[in-house]
Amino acid sequence: MTAQAEPTHSTSPSRRSILRGAIATPLAAAMTLPNPSPDVALFALESRIKRAMEAHEAAIDAMGHAESAMIAWHKRNPPPGHHIGTGYEEVQDWRRRKQAAERNCRYRELEDAQSAACDREAEVLRELGEMPARTLDGLRFKARYADRLVDVARFIVVDLQAMGA
Repeated sequence: MTAQAEPTHSTSPSRRSILRGAIATPLAAAMTLPNPSPDVALFALESRIKRAMEAHEAAIDAMGHAESAMIAWHKRNPPPGHHIGTGYEEVQDWRRRKQAAERNCRYRELEDAQSAACDREAEVLRELGEMPARTLDGLRFKARYADRLVDVARFIVVDLQAMGA
């Protein structure tokens, strides 16, 4: 009786299994990936829009506190009257105290910040408006910001015309 060699089990993959895996992996990935929307660039603006809107809202809130502080200051410190006898120095003193109150509540700084935040929001919304929507979902996306984007109706009409509607 001759001894037969026992079959050996290799732990390294065969060339056939490597090739099969190399072909199957991209094929499976391609089959599971949906086609990207033609409006993918439009939808990508959403995070920038939200950040700009949140920053603008925060700046409005901060400015509201400064305005409330100045209204309270004005109630406690009415301007000198514009009648005969009101001296130039009295008016200048009141203006200096008002400017000090504005500095204390950062009125001008917050006013500038609010204006800059408004400009940034308007810029990204203008970018949204000018970027063409190519699908109904893209048009809906633009319409969600209609309350902030003044020309949204015009932009949507232009997009509809480009779609052949």
